[in-house]
Amino acid sequence: MLFRNMAFLITAAAVRSSTEPSWRTDLDWASGLEDRLSPSASLIDVGFSDFATDCHPEFVDNAYPDRTNHGLIDKPSGLCVSQLFCAYEKCWPRPDPSNVTQAQRLLDEEYLFLASYEDLSPEVRGWLSDPSNPSLNLPSKLLFPAVSSDVVAAIEFAGENGLEVSVKNSGHSFMGASTKKDTLHINMNRFEQYAPSGIVDCGDADAGSDGARIVDLAEQPCRLAAARNKPAYIRVGGGENWDKVYRAVDAANAEQGNKYHVVGGAAGTVSPMGWTFQGGLAGTQGGRKYGFGVDQVLQVEMVLPNGQHVKFGPVEWEDASSDGFIVPKTTSVGGMYRLNPEEPDESLWEWADCPEGAGIDFDDLWYAVNGGGGGTWGVVTSIYLQLHPYLRPRLFGIPGIVVVSACAPEVIDAMGVFFESFRLRWVLAPDTLNVSQAESDACGMADAGLSILMCYGDGAYGTLVERWESYTNGYYDPAVYGVSLDDALACPETIEGTWSDIMKYPEGPYKGQVADVPYPSIRSVVGGSTLNVLYPKSWAAENFETLMSIVEFISVGGSYYLAFGSGTASASDQANSLSDAHRQAAFKALVPADNFYGSEFASLFNTTDADSFPSFKGANHVGNTFMGPMRDDWTRACPSDLTQEERASECVSIQETLWGTETLARLERIKEAIDPNYMFDCEGCAGNNKSSKGCPNEWRRGGQRSVAHNIRAAMLAMSAGALLVNILDR
Repeated sequence: MLFRNMAFLITAAAVRSSTEPSWRTDLDWASGLEDRLSPSASLIDVGFSDFATDCHPEFVDNAYPDRTNHGLIDKPSGLCVSQLFCAYEKCWPRPDPSNVTQAQRLLDEEYLFLASYEDLSPEVRGWLSDPSNPSLNLPSKLLFPAVSSDVVAAIEFAGENGLEVSVKNSGHSFMGASTKKDTLHINMNRFEQYAPSGIVDCGDADAGSDGARIVDLAEQPCRLAAARNKPAYIRVGGGENWDKVYRAVDAANAEQGNKYHVVGGAAGTVSPMGWTFQGGLAGTQGGRKYGFGVDQVLQVEMVLPNGQHVKFGPVEWEDASSDGFIVPKTTSVGGMYRLNPEEPDESLWEWADCPEGAGIDFDDLWYAVNGGGGGTWGVVTSIYLQLHPYLRPRLFGIPGIVVVSACAPEVIDAMGVFFESFRLRWVLAPDTLNVSQAESDACGMADAGLSILMCYGDGAYGTLVERWESYTNGYYDPAVYGVSLDDALACPETIEGTWSDIMKYPEGPYKGQVADVPYPSIRSVVGGSTLNVLYPKSWAAENFETLMSIVEFISVGGSYYLAFGSGTASASDQANSLSDAHRQAAFKALVPADNFYGSEFASLFNTTDADSFPSFKGANHVGNTFMGPMRDDWTRACPSDLTQEERASECVSIQETLWGTETLARLERIKEAIDPNYMFDCEGCAGNNKSSKGCPNEWRRGGQRSVAHNIRAAMLAMSAGALLVNILDR
């Protein structure tokens, strides 16, 4: 058999010995799974000793700014996560915390975000070094698949034996959704890489805006890209991260002369799968202009919980420009099923239409995957992402930690608030600077503590610099800020290059790779008594001057996620599950839960229907503590004196705050249809908060194999019948 990237895969699949006892010794792992795997796949026993050996040193030996997820994701055990506490249930290592109050959790986590390991109390260090800690949430059996047939084999084995499955790309989930005890864990990090050779140019002949239904899904990515006026697409493997995608696009641009731009995340080690399917905030990659990550997807290939290997995407659409959308509206999603899922060589794959009774609603599946989160609908083996025309990129602002600034520290300190007032005007109220919305949309940023803007295109950048000069000349008062006008004008810097170029390590073991934002932390990146709220555009427009009056109290550049523009509202295909709160947002900000529910919630969102809780949170950066308000009083934050079990019972679930009652209900119905036994049941995912899930485990055992095999047999029969008809017609 032919395998792409064979040398890489064989090297990466080096055998690792573990002293950990085998999990589920009652199962025949050898003949049931190992014998069905490709030569480059690896199935290993893992446990706490592997986690401590592989993962602890990055946190123990390095201070916060010296850590990197690049030092974690390639470890042999495949167990590492980017937040040490997230190796434990609900990202909290206190042993058996279900009956401990939230107030105690806040004390346990206080001051730990930037902490070094030596800053931890002896008690917390004891939790983290205890292999018998009942809160540990690590799997004991782990598969590194190399090709799609390995994933199919694992899912079918899990179905035959009633096992749960967890899946990970880089372990970057702030909820700890990518690790789970007592599961067959699929770590995709050694999976086949498509991005280095995955860019396909789409010519005029691929135009598919005539409304004709696409029959051949091989043509579908270019047909849809052309309908959206995009020049190309890139196929990304289920184990690749943004670092690998950006470097693939950078290499193509270097070779072909700056043709392509991909919309992605700010951190190199974030997965395009998890990031995209949660929504995908692309403040650093032109998202305000081009839409969310979820809006970039053309086609998805994945293995479903019943073992079927499918690919699907929009096959019919209609013009939606009259309704204010810049992309066609998807009216039908089509998909195909692989007849020979055991075949590892992609050149020999055989695809066919799903037969009647296959039980796959591709319209629902597209809706669920695109906006409904990753890790719960199956295992994504590749996605096809549209590429945009290259526009010259530049960073403008006060760089701070991104690069060494030429500005004197005292000038940066003095200029921070003034420049932030200009930056917020550019993004949130461009008309106050006499800037068009299109020019404003070309610049954006993440909430990385940086008072900068990443801009695309000469026109927008030129306007940005000119407006900064005119704004400063008109409003800057040296007497107030203690810095001369000339120094103020000169302080914001311009850095030429893509975001990935700016963020690449210049030297060291990870030279040339795109760095993390933020760095690996001890506790979860998000926590405490805050919420990440999507503030509506309508509110920002009405209250902008009030907002500006408190700029001096804002941590400069660190509080607002500026990834929302006209494109995030108008680039939707109208067939995804990303919340309307995302589409209508002006910015995202972390705010105290008590203040928000008590004084802001009802004025920002529609809370008049007691049976329909509104979505209001940004899904990409949600944490385990971000509960909704009391179920019986939406003006009260979930009390911190409640235990974890009481909070789950008495407060609105995190899922309902992310998707809202109606969308969550549809996602849960789709979940029940596609994964009735909850083979995938990740923390914070759709359906994870339900108290009653699917059918009993006894029914599950043996059931999945019969479903997948019956469908495959039916499809083979259909293919044979079609062949017979063709012969008889000759």
